[in-house]
Formats: sequence, C-alpha cells, structure tokens
Amino acid sequence: MASALAEATFPPSRRADLLRRLAAGEHLTDACRALGLSVHRVYRFRRYDGAWGEQLDAALTAGRDPELAHGTEAAYRHAGCRCPECRAVHDACRRTA
Repeated sequence: MASALAEATFPPSRRADLLRRLAAGEHLTDACRALGLSVHRVYRFRRYDGAWGEQLDAALTAGRDPELAHGTEAAYRHAGCRCPECRAVHDACRRTA
C-alpha cells in the first residue's frame, strides 16, 4: 500500500525528469521545486525502490560543480552540493556535533 502511494506521487516520468536536471548540474532543491517535489520525498523514495538511491547518487555526482572541493562541509553548506561525498562528510559532522 505505502509503496503504491509512493509510486503514484513520484512516478517514473518525474524521477527521470529529476535525474536529467541533476545530471545537468541543477541543484537538488531547485530541481525539486521546479518539479513540485520535496527533497524529503526524493530521499525517502529509496525505501520503496532500492535502485533509486544509486541512480540519484549517480546523477548528483555527474552534475556536481567541478570547481568545488567535494567531500567537505563547506561544499555541502555553502555551495549546496548534495553529492555522496559531501553528504557523507555532512552526516559525519552531524553525528559528532
């Protein structure tokens, strides 16, 4: 039931649109806003589709700014990078704070 609702509110066409935008370099929050999605919904969808997290991370990595020092809290906080490296550092900082 929950997975059917998740699929209905975030169908494959919207997921594909989001992945295209992210791979092209659009920030996650901007892409979500343009598609009428919440960032929370995008991340939470991994519960219902195991491959989604990998696809999302691949798109975020492909579209990340090559000028940033990835894997830093500054890239996450100040530049809004949500690539896997920047998220991992941010999550580690949150756990130790």
